[in-house]
This record gives sequence, C-alpha cells and structure tokens, in this order.
Amino acid sequence: MASVDNRKKSLVLALSNHLSLDPSVIPADSLDSDIKSLYLSIIAASGHEVNHSDEVTVSLLFCLLFVHRIR
Repeated sequence: MASVDNRKKSLVLALSNHLSLDPSVIPADSLDSDIKSLYLSIIAASGHEVNHSDEVTVSLLFCLLFVHRIR
C-alpha cells in the first residue's frame, strides 16, 4: 500500500509542477481517491477547466484503459 501512496504523491507533485500549482493546496484526503478523481481534484484546485483533449487527460485515460484491460 505504501507504494501506491508514493505513486499518488509523485503524481500530485508532477501535476502541480505542470500546472504551476503549490502542492500544499491539494486536499490531503484526495490521496485516498482513485487516480482519475485525484487528477480532477488537482485540476479543480488549480482553477483550470478540464480539457478532454489535453495531453495529460488523454494520457491518464489511456493508462486507465490499459490497466483495466490487463486485470
């Protein structure tokens, strides 16, 4: 479970950097949610709108579909 938390923390840091956002504004309870919900929380905290053609969004959806196919 610790590796999942570390991955989510890494995701928060990477997306915060990408969006020029201070990672401390991300609610701590966001780490308990799934990756897509975490991403949407970060987007909401940044004040940006969700852009479904955004490179990050497309990559995230691709990864989620890939993970579900190998399960």
